[in-house]
Amino acid sequence: MEVSEWRSTCASIYTDLSEACGR
Repeated sequence: MEVSEWRSTCASIYTDLSEACGR
């Protein structure tokens, strides 16, 4: 799994925490 893919999935699940999750 690529980082961009993980960030996309994470942001999709945790919209409010997408910024923190991308770090």
